[in-house]
Amino acid sequence: RLPTISLKHLHVSRPWLPLTLAALLLLIAFLMANFWLTIGVVGLLYVLTELSDELVTYVIKAKEGRPVFEEVSHLLAPDIFGGGGADIHLHPCGKFLYTSHRLVNDGITVFAIDGDGMPQKIGYQKTGGHPRNFAITPDGLSLLVACRDDSSIEAYRIGTDGHLTKIGEKIFPDKPV
Repeated sequence: RLPTISLKHLHVSRPWLPLTLAALLLLIAFLMANFWLTIGVVGLLYVLTELSDELVTYVIKAKEGRPVFEEVSHLLAPDIFGGGGADIHLHPCGKFLYTSHRLVNDGITVFAIDGDGMPQKIGYQKTGGHPRNFAITPDGLSLLVACRDDSSIEAYRIGTDGHLTKIGEKIFPDKPV
């Protein structure tokens, strides 16, 4: 299995800037870890775009000691285009990827990650209004969603198949996002 990296989308006005920043962050991380491989694939990078709501997967290869990003997958993340991709997290087991979407059809998209690291959309869970941020618990059993417009936090159980099931009642902290 290839190593994977999941980065949150950076809010910027230039669509090329997140990829440039992601490449720079990866370069620094790899150099600090002395992780450059001289052969083949180094890993995968999953990027959620904010304005187009797409999940883009890149294979990261090392060529002459430099990273090369090759786009290998491009998926519309939510069921309905809403232009509001917000957050992205890889499940601790590496078999599932989750993305949050706000503005239209608020919710969390669930992706299964196949043996080659490629995502396939397997579900969508509606949430409260404007799910800006979410977190997966370290044990991988639960997912917590902070819904800005509802001023609430919702809890979901993560099934063995990656799908989400709402558990408990919403809590209403002051400004959860």
